[in-house]
Amino acid sequence: MCVTCLHPGARVVATDLLGARADALQESFGENLNFAFYDLDVADEDQVKEIFKRVAADGHLPNVVLNNAAITGEMLMGAGKSFPDFANTSLEDWEKTIRVNLTGAFLIARQMDIDIVGRYPAAFGQCGVNVCVERPAS
Repeated sequence: MCVTCLHPGARVVATDLLGARADALQESFGENLNFAFYDLDVADEDQVKEIFKRVAADGHLPNVVLNNAAITGEMLMGAGKSFPDFANTSLEDWEKTIRVNLTGAFLIARQMDIDIVGRYPAAFGQCGVNVCVERPAS
């Protein structure tokens, strides 16, 4: 997604948990002046509130948020867990998945409404666009 946006010259602010994916993003795009990276756990309400303030303080004024954080079976397996069938899914994994996939999307959308849409109403020619992306199951 970063390549698609950066190619025509858009400024991209990416967030992710620290780790291999974050390292790969920074390695791939860190030299691009139109790219900025911030670590973020979308399931943490305080971090979500703070990230919008940090991004704005650094001079980035996004008007599109691509909201695509998700825990997938692939991710669970990458964390050393086997991908269980439904009957063997632990409550802990279920609650973490809901917290990231559903609550995280809500937190990002709500904060976008507060910090972007609310600050730059459509009457002034600005708008905020929140795109939620879910990767189809394979």
